[in-house]
Amino acid sequence: MRAELLNAVVVKGVAETGALADAIDVPEAEAGPVLAELAEKGLIRYRSGRLGGWMATEPGREERARLMRAQRLVLPDDRAYSVFVVANAELKRQCLSWQTADAPDLAQYVEELAVIHAQVHQVIGVFQRVRPRFAAYARRLDATRERFLAGDPHALTGVGADSYHTVWMELHSDILATLDRPRNTIDGA
Repeated sequence: MRAELLNAVVVKGVAETGALADAIDVPEAEAGPVLAELAEKGLIRYRSGRLGGWMATEPGREERARLMRAQRLVLPDDRAYSVFVVANAELKRQCLSWQTADAPDLAQYVEELAVIHAQVHQVIGVFQRVRPRFAAYARRLDATRERFLAGDPHALTGVGADSYHTVWMELHSDILATLDRPRNTIDGA
């Protein structure tokens, strides 16, 4: 759980204990002591204030990179990653359209999101088979999609809480780190 929590802190940037526990599917009561241990080792620190939460220190980011390199995943082929790259471009287009539309047609976005959602579930399935932590992304994307379908306009691109877009960005970051791939123009750099 130590490596998964450190990874979650780096992926999220700044997050409270509950959000980090949720990101790796463990109870908050179990995550708290591990986060405290990571802080004692100087890998993370707690920042208080309006945008408070746990954040990685430079040694923490270096340790996460070391752990990811040691556990580097090599896919037998890049099909899953290629599917993700295509879905990523489509989600970015959809999110931009949603954010800039005067009166967005919810039905159109729901239909397009369904296609993207099915694609990302295939990708997550590939990663989850070898890195079980990826299951949390499927659950979190499902939850934000359900909120969007129920009429929450912030569930697609909102900030400050999980939205489809924020969970997707975390997944994207984790995929790149897991594959030890730099972000480039194909990835949306």
